[in-house]
Amino acid sequence: MLKKCAKCLWGIINTALLTIYLFLLYELLLVPAILDWSTFGVILAAVLIVLLIWCIPAEKRVSTTVLGTSFLLAMKALDNIRNYSLFKHIFGILFIFLILLFVGKLLGRFTFRRYLAVFLMALILNAALDLTEVRFWTEFLVKWESPLLYKKLATVDYFPTVLADIDGDNTKEIITLENRAEAEQEEQQIISDGPKYSILEPERSRYAVYKWDGRTFIKLSPDRYSLARLRAVLPTDYLGFPYYTTLLQTKDREIEQEIAPIFDRSQLVDQAVRFGSFPFAVLAMDLKSLASRLDTAANPARGTALAEGDLFRGPPTEKITINDELKVWSGDRAAVILTSNQVPDIGTAEVLTGDVDNDKTDELLLTAERSRILEVTGDNGWRTLWACPEKPNDKVRFAGFRFEDFASLGQDKTPHLIALSKSNVRNNPTRYMTGYIYKDGTLVQNWRVFSGLINLKAGDVDGDGQNELVGYMYRQQRIYVLEKHGFPVVPVLYILTAGIILSGFIRQWRRRNAKLSGGEQNA
Repeated sequence: MLKKCAKCLWGIINTALLTIYLFLLYELLLVPAILDWSTFGVILAAVLIVLLIWCIPAEKRVSTTVLGTSFLLAMKALDNIRNYSLFKHIFGILFIFLILLFVGKLLGRFTFRRYLAVFLMALILNAALDLTEVRFWTEFLVKWESPLLYKKLATVDYFPTVLADIDGDNTKEIITLENRAEAEQEEQQIISDGPKYSILEPERSRYAVYKWDGRTFIKLSPDRYSLARLRAVLPTDYLGFPYYTTLLQTKDREIEQEIAPIFDRSQLVDQAVRFGSFPFAVLAMDLKSLASRLDTAANPARGTALAEGDLFRGPPTEKITINDELKVWSGDRAAVILTSNQVPDIGTAEVLTGDVDNDKTDELLLTAERSRILEVTGDNGWRTLWACPEKPNDKVRFAGFRFEDFASLGQDKTPHLIALSKSNVRNNPTRYMTGYIYKDGTLVQNWRVFSGLINLKAGDVDGDGQNELVGYMYRQQRIYVLEKHGFPVVPVLYILTAGIILSGFIRQWRRRNAKLSGGEQNA
């Protein structure tokens, strides 16, 4: 009896280990390989799957394969019903359980006990893990996930992320936009007045400040920080561009932002019914919006610089401004000027600075129609150290590379480029979090995470002396704080997979030899 219980327990442990391995293999190896390498990734994934299946003993190959497939399908299906109400959730679990059991029995002829163990593991993993966070694991641990910040269907899909010390304690706070209070008021108004259809309605939000309290990040009340410091670090942003403008105002000791349309609904309707003139009216609106965007600081005295850096050797630092030209200011003099003839779309470009080539002076990291790294060589002189190899075309206006920051992460104190870039092979415009090191005129990939974080900023937000990576989850309206762990997750998984395949083939080779030896003895 004891021996039978031990065998049963060992079988359950084996099944649990199998499901955990399959989960990590799928999420951290197979999916990233396909996303990054397209057809080549599919081939690699197929080869790994075939080898893993082949190394399973022949008598268990079909049942184990169907069990593993059922587990992965259960994980996906259970995640899809995660946000259902309690009754619908329970009904959904039972439905998934029965459907997979029926199909699996037809194909795999596995035992009910093994299937039950696999399904229970899927339930446990879904309850214990947020699958949105799993793909960070190759490089990061999730330190904090914010609550839903923006409840209303927004005019835009993303909002700014700013890291700055605005309460004077030498630790940076996380600053972003939220509209929970406004959205709740609007919901109550709709309940009382009834829903209404609206076009280009103004949209109110307010800046929220989150701070590490030793355990988690808490929202600071306005009396905990300086509104003047907050206003000083707010970015010049163009949310809802080109048909909206952003207006800031101080209300109830908070800074509110209103995304307001540049024309009202009656104008839109009036123009829409004039079919012949409507395209020209839209073009005029585009030009009006673009003109307002380009009306930024033409010199440091007229506005805030977009960036600062030590572009010429020695103090002081230089300031960079952009209107229809990019200008590097040395004091009150524009020492370097870049025009749209030299860099297309320079007026709508974004710029960072950083010493990417370790020459003791900063370079310009320009995110534009075709992103590039520029080095200032003297008065009105510059040269291109690197340009995005993919050029824009008729289908893709922007080449798909965006500089986000230049900083160190975790225990590694060496700063590196943090960017959003497309996959290595696929033509899909989706951009992924990537770390690069500049070397001999090229960017060498240091790490990559296949997740939808944007507006990435590196900074020490918990006071531990190491930079975390903060980003905004695209279309999910949440902030994530990530800690770089430095553990080689992907190499370890590849080594583990190779070990499993090798041990499986060795086991089969020994069994074949044992059968041959037994046959010879019988003969």
